[in-house]
Amino acid sequence: MVERWRAARTARDAAEAAEAEGADARDPAKQATRREAEVARWRERAARGEARDAAGNANLAPVAGDWRERAAAARRRRERLQAAADVEHTETHETHERKDHLYGESGTSAAADAAAAEAGVDVAAASAGLPGGWRAFYDDKERSVYYGNAETGETRWDPPTVA
Repeated sequence: MVERWRAARTARDAAEAAEAEGADARDPAKQATRREAEVARWRERAARGEARDAAGNANLAPVAGDWRERAAAARRRRERLQAAADVEHTETHETHERKDHLYGESGTSAAADAAAAEAGVDVAAASAGLPGGWRAFYDDKERSVYYGNAETGETRWDPPTVA
């Protein structure tokens, strides 16, 4: 009996498809009728639980797992990415701060020069004999001399050697 119903439904669908192909494609009334018939067939299949359309439609596919777990995992992923971006921004900012004084005309600020003089450090003498592009600078916070290369932006605590 079920086979008869399926055969009748298949025959009806084939007849409607043949009629739709022969119908004038520019006639809005026939297009509306055809759409209504397609929607009715789709609703019938959905009511019977047939999954013909679900295979190709992600909106009809069942969702696996708990949505709360996926949302929490996505939030943790966003937080990790934001933290990594913040660290990268901080490191980039610190690098720019160090490079900024290397590219200045004098290479040191007046405050750093005064602090070096108070500490008894002669930055000009410490810069003598360094390889090309290297200069000595005084770090007021560390109370120590460090060396920087204005060409490469590299800084270090130990004096560079001639290669």
